[in-house]
Amino acid sequence: MTRRKHKTQPAPAPAGDVIELPANERGAPPELVAQYDREQARLTNPLASDKAREQARRNLENLEANRARWGEKAWREQAAAETEGLAKARGEEVAKDGGRMRIITRDGLYAASRARDGLTQRQYEAGTRYRAGWQARSADVGSQLGAVGQTSAGHDNNRFVAARAQRAINLQILGKMERAVAVQCSSEPACMQMLRWVAGEGHCLASFGEGRAYERNLRALKRALDVAGTVT
Repeated sequence: MTRRKHKTQPAPAPAGDVIELPANERGAPPELVAQYDREQARLTNPLASDKAREQARRNLENLEANRARWGEKAWREQAAAETEGLAKARGEEVAKDGGRMRIITRDGLYAASRARDGLTQRQYEAGTRYRAGWQARSADVGSQLGAVGQTSAGHDNNRFVAARAQRAINLQILGKMERAVAVQCSSEPACMQMLRWVAGEGHCLASFGEGRAYERNLRALKRALDVAGTVT
């Protein structure tokens, strides 16, 4: 019996680094990756002028220096978009407040304004002014990354200064409100407590007790907001 000889198939060539993450998981948005490629092509273009190549080099340095920050920013934006989508799918009411996403229907101040015998419009407005100062105390203006593709002129100094000025105003109002409440409501410590927890942090009054406790805390919150509303 004669055995047939089988041709030996050549071993497949190594595939190399063919596994690639999706664009939205590479640590930078796709538009920044494209910008990097464009600047790299301009830098290596033999027909480009010295000025154009120098500008491309500076832009590449800017992109590289801020790559991690842009990756974090993209991740935060994606997470915020997913959170907003899920909240709306549940029937929640969502609003953007100074760049922050807020689920209004889960915000204690908003809930108190919609409750039976709840906050008046004036009290709610005082609470939102207090909230702006509270958020300013725990946050900063944010990084100034500049516009993509720009050189050192990417830093918008006017916007930066305006944001700093508004933050200072909000902090000043917050301090005035808290001092006024501390003095005029000194006999009722719950006023300051409810002001901070509900108007500041957004907790719901119901989380501090139902029934008489809820009514007592609502009265304390109203009194605090009445005092805070007199601050200019």
